[in-house]
Amino acid sequence: MNNRQKEKWLTLYDRALEIAHFKPWAVFDEDQQFLFVRKQRRESVFYSFLGPSACRACIACYEGERNYVRAMERLHSGNGKQELTFFLQNGFMGIWGNRNDLDKDTYALLKELGIHCRGNGSWLHFLRFEEGYAPVLPNDKELDRLIDLYENLIMLLRGFFEGELGKLHTEGDALVRIYDEKEKMYFSVSEKVKIPKSVGDDPVFTFSPNERSERLRTTETGNIVLEIGWSYLNTAVTDNDGRDAFPLLLLMADTNTGTVLETELITPSVHKENVLIGKLEKVIAAYGKPKEIRYRENDIAGILNDFCRIIDVKRTLRKTLPAIDRAKKEMMSNMGLL
Repeated sequence: MNNRQKEKWLTLYDRALEIAHFKPWAVFDEDQQFLFVRKQRRESVFYSFLGPSACRACIACYEGERNYVRAMERLHSGNGKQELTFFLQNGFMGIWGNRNDLDKDTYALLKELGIHCRGNGSWLHFLRFEEGYAPVLPNDKELDRLIDLYENLIMLLRGFFEGELGKLHTEGDALVRIYDEKEKMYFSVSEKVKIPKSVGDDPVFTFSPNERSERLRTTETGNIVLEIGWSYLNTAVTDNDGRDAFPLLLLMADTNTGTVLETELITPSVHKENVLIGKLEKVIAAYGKPKEIRYRENDIAGILNDFCRIIDVKRTLRKTLPAIDRAKKEMMSNMGLL
């Protein structure tokens, strides 16, 4: 690390400690909306002071509405699939954690910076999160962005705690840092901002009939009712690109017998759509067309709906998949993850 990089890291730590001085976790709920609308107005940045959902005090920064909404949706909608939901985000985190939260790179960084921490909840560190991958330290360019994001968040907090913004703030309103073209400067305001509670439908994949789909369509219907589900495992593997990743466990099981018919671990660098269709074709080749396909994930629906329509298989979106849940529990137990 050169002196310029070291100075950036120390500046980021100073800004985070200045934010912590306001004790925002004692004042704001996790769903209080903070926005920084950049001068170019391309993508807004959303902040959240996470606490209960992370079991740590965190400053979360999400670039783009979709990343923010998806993170809040995952963190606050329960965890029926027993995933590490905190890791399934796209954003930056400043975390006051414990010593055992730190990997060797983060610990080495603190040592090089000369930062000493004592006790649980005092180990401040910064990570970039990307869905499906293990979090990593921000790179040099990301440090510049984070410093800028924190400085604008500080101005929002100053306006709230030390200025008039707190008096003007109404419950349910967002605290917004926005650029005024006429005044040629940023202002902090409290106003209503319409932010969806859900990211909406996942991408829909369309398929054109061909010889292969016609062969599947004319395959006789078998006796199985097929459940299809996937969820992230709580253990990291090495992806094809050399990065540590949380694999997506795909399971296909017969709901009548509970028998697992197909399974696959999918890392982020692999196109999960191709894996899903390929595994379904293998099931049809071995057992005939299912009487019905059941799934609960919207992204699976987006991939399969048009395909199932073409090959003439009934599909149903379900809230529960008992055969899948039993199979996953057994697999996780065998892997020592329960």
